[in-house]
Amino acid sequence: MSNFSKPRNPGMMVEHLKTGKKGRTYNNKEMINGKVPVYFEMEDAKAYETKAILCSTENLKVVGFID
Repeated sequence: MSNFSKPRNPGMMVEHLKTGKKGRTYNNKEMINGKVPVYFEMEDAKAYETKAILCSTENLKVVGFID
């Protein structure tokens, strides 16, 4: 294993259209009652919350992809 290997957590970077908050999703997390679990950035913007907020897809804008 190389030094550059790290656990893969692919998903999407999203922005909530009503609040402007940025967050991320995980591809391995399923929708719940038609809503996407979103992990929003913490105040310091270097980490994400450990608990997800369920958001409707129409309130989210995809701003990037995480490989």
